[in-house]
Amino acid sequence: MLRYRFPVQELVWLLVAACWFCCVGDARAETVSATQISSPEQLLSGSYADGQVGDYLLQNDRIAVVISAIGHAHYYAESGGNIIDAGSAIQRIDALAVFYTYFDDEWPRQAVYTTLAIVDDGSGGGPAIVRVSGVDSYDPSLAVATEYSLAADAAHVVITSTLTRTGGGTLHQFEVGDAFAWGTCNTFAPGYGFQVDGTTNQPWLAGTAGGVSYGYAGVYGDCWGPHGGSWSDVNVTTVTIPAGGSADYQRFLTVAGGDVAAVASVLHEALGMAVGWAAGEVIDADTLEPLPGASILAFDAADNVYVNLVTDALGQASCSVPPGDWRLRASAPLHLADEVWITVSEGDSTTFALALPGDGMTIPAIGDTLTVIQRPLLNIPAIVTPGDTLVIECAADPATSGWSAALGFGDLVLPLSLVDTAYDPAAAWWRLSAVLPTVPVYELYNLQVAASGGPDAPLFDATRNAVRVIGERRQDFYFVHFTDTHLPTKLYVDQPGADTDTSEVVDMREVLADVAVINPEFILLTGDFVNEGELEDYLGRRVYTRGQRLLTESAVPVYLIAGNHDIGGWIDTPPPDGTARRDWWRFFGWSRLDNPPPGAPWRTQNYSFDYGPVHFIALESYDNYDLWREEFYGAESFTAPQLQWLADDLAVNPGAAATVLFYHFDFQNELNL
Repeated sequence: MLRYRFPVQELVWLLVAACWFCCVGDARAETVSATQISSPEQLLSGSYADGQVGDYLLQNDRIAVVISAIGHAHYYAESGGNIIDAGSAIQRIDALAVFYTYFDDEWPRQAVYTTLAIVDDGSGGGPAIVRVSGVDSYDPSLAVATEYSLAADAAHVVITSTLTRTGGGTLHQFEVGDAFAWGTCNTFAPGYGFQVDGTTNQPWLAGTAGGVSYGYAGVYGDCWGPHGGSWSDVNVTTVTIPAGGSADYQRFLTVAGGDVAAVASVLHEALGMAVGWAAGEVIDADTLEPLPGASILAFDAADNVYVNLVTDALGQASCSVPPGDWRLRASAPLHLADEVWITVSEGDSTTFALALPGDGMTIPAIGDTLTVIQRPLLNIPAIVTPGDTLVIECAADPATSGWSAALGFGDLVLPLSLVDTAYDPAAAWWRLSAVLPTVPVYELYNLQVAASGGPDAPLFDATRNAVRVIGERRQDFYFVHFTDTHLPTKLYVDQPGADTDTSEVVDMREVLADVAVINPEFILLTGDFVNEGELEDYLGRRVYTRGQRLLTESAVPVYLIAGNHDIGGWIDTPPPDGTARRDWWRFFGWSRLDNPPPGAPWRTQNYSFDYGPVHFIALESYDNYDLWREEFYGAESFTAPQLQWLADDLAVNPGAAATVLFYHFDFQNELNL
């Protein structure tokens, strides 16, 4: 491990021949609005997105909710004035069919609305409010007024309905609530799990579908009602309304991430419940690697399921739960289950760890291959400060439109303001320019990109730990450099123990733990990242998938460049020639190197970046062991086109105080600088 410090001095060349791998700012102002939809770009997408121009949009920086115009009735609703679409403010994907008022356990009894108005557009600093009014579909002497209210910092809509008896006698123990047509959602209820059929009684209700989830609760205790395969009729309380009198009731509709835990935590906060936190990870017991997408069911002391958590890309999951004893049972495809007991106290966080043995029969799922985002990436990140312009390069059809981008950290999502979107036909990539906002925490952020228009729309892509936001670039700094990680083992595929040894994974985790303490600006990792780059798909070894997941565990940005073990290939290994290099392109960039466009004619992955006064250059380095495409790649790296790229990069970056060239190895002593 090497440490470098750079004062601002004359030009210095540092040739690194074998190379390797956050502060709180001002709070960001949050916004909220209520508007009438005037263009298709404001609408949500998804198989159940039913909004249209003329409907109404409640939106803040976290969620977007569409309320249908009065004349826009959908599904079983007899009028507009109901929530028909809901999703995150960034992805804007809707999976909910419709949600409307429901009365007295008599389907399809509901409010029929005749007027709609924006009471507050949110510009004054308070919640944005849309108000609808009408009458009971069974009894016109029962007037109904409903307000949908969204605060700037909320992930839930507060729904308040007022019922007024304008004629007739007293309504005794009148049941009030809402009806759901769930669309593509799977329904979940505490005490029942995902087996929600018949009439149930529960503190809240959830529906999940891929990357979006919904939660519902009243403020009066348990809600109840019948359910079918794709619908729920939910009562939240009973009211008694005398002639000439009125009564109101309130409930919450939450929109959050893709699992039940996300909406449960929002509902707990909205309801003011006493809770603690359960937070932990699920790993593969054999490889010690994180298990993304693992499902964790939390059972209470009476052994009733209460909530479901799904682990993220780091195998981590968390949720607020009421105080008490909890049994956590984790499961994942290709693995056997595991469970653990924890005790959660009010206001405290309790950690857990679950290790799932492999079932020994199936191949692990592949990791995050490149689709839309091409740079910045997990392995070629960007380091920026608030106010900087972040350039995002994407592969997409030239006719793509409606681009948006955001940074994510945990549950925090920060929309980016795009100042330019341009397609470069010569390079066959899009370039999006975004201004970095003030952030609440200086950290490694995930990058999200979406597009709403074009032949392949909607598009969505995300890459983890691709953007580090810092307060300022230092003039005097250090980085960490290491090499030859040879994941997951130095044993070759035909050697005994190669299928079970993960000693290099354990070693790299220890190094990353040390780096987290050192806290450098970044890491340079110069191959050999894996031991045999041809083994991603072969025998289910998933070498690049495993290595990629390890990179997500780094506390600082990692700049990775390939070495000979990564992309050189082996004649004696069964996969076809070129497999190693093609698989590198799948995970770390870029597929256009296979058949480069005129505006980016290079076939090797080389890149550069600046930090403070220093210019950093990465060159891929290899022995072409399997002699794949020898006419392009030669017998080893540093071909004439690659060195021409280096000369061109130096020519357009002449003013650096120092230049650092990092690569794996100069096999034929070809660099003469």
